[in-house]
This record gives sequence, structure tokens and C-alpha cells, in this order.
Amino acid sequence: MDNSLSESARFAVYREKLKGICEANNLSYVFIKNAYPIKLVIRPLGGVGEQMSMLEEATEDNYISPGASILFTVKDGNLTYRMSKTFTISDTLFNKIKNIFKNMHYLWLQFFFRDLVEGGKLAALGYKMPDIPESAGQQQRSRQDCTNCPAPSWRWTSGSRCRP
Repeated sequence: MDNSLSESARFAVYREKLKGICEANNLSYVFIKNAYPIKLVIRPLGGVGEQMSMLEEATEDNYISPGASILFTVKDGNLTYRMSKTFTISDTLFNKIKNIFKNMHYLWLQFFFRDLVEGGKLAALGYKMPDIPESAGQQQRSRQDCTNCPAPSWRWTSGSRCRP
């Protein structure tokens, strides 16, 4: 993929890839980006008639329950998925969808952030850019290191150090 494209253009490329994969495999998708966490829901395509014909043709290797879905999310930096009912797809297809979701998720975050920052939307609403102070993370990590220290007589001091 051409890295000179904007985030929105690259997102559109992945969305088209996902659309093609879903169409080729009788699936539909919904990318939910207006709430946290961002989600991708994959469902079998068609109504009751199509699902009944899928049931008639189903084998143990390709069975999908009517109303089944796969939900992908990224929360706290962890990609998770959940299947409802029986949803059987190949490992290759699953991995393609999962990797496309990871890219779409990343590109959407980049696009959203860029739009907020370059558009001055946070400032226009009276908000400041959120921040994670470096010292807070380091202090928390140091305290934990001190707690787990092999020298039980050491303690956390006001100088942000573990000392005897």
C-alpha cells in the first residue's frame, strides 16, 4: 500500500478489502467507530431463506448458526474477539479479517486524532490535549520495583528511590 496516502485514503483501501472478502465469503460487516472501544462485527449474509439453504448445505467444517457473529475489539491495547453462536470459518479467513481490522482501527485513530489536532477542534470546544505525565508512570513502576525488591529491608523514599 502507498504510504503517501492520507489516513482516510488508506482506511478506505482497507474497507474495500474487507468488503471484497466479505462479499466473496457471504459475510457482512459493520465497523462501529462512534463509541469506545471501536468494534468490527462480522455476520453471515442474507435472510432466513439464505440461512436455511446454508443449513441444508452445511457440513461440520463450515456450519454457521443463524444470527451468529464475530465481534473484534481493541481495548486497552489488546485485540480481542468474541463469537456468538457457532461461526465456523477458516483460520486463513479469520486472520485476514483480524489483520484488516487491526489496520482499520489504527488508521481510524490516526485520522480521528489528526482531525482533532489539525482542525483545532479541542481548543474550539475549550478542551486541552490530554497528557500522561512521565513522572507518574515512572514513580508507580519504581514503587512496584521497590515492593518486589529482593532486599526486604529496603523502602520507598521521598526521593523517588528504593533505599535501605
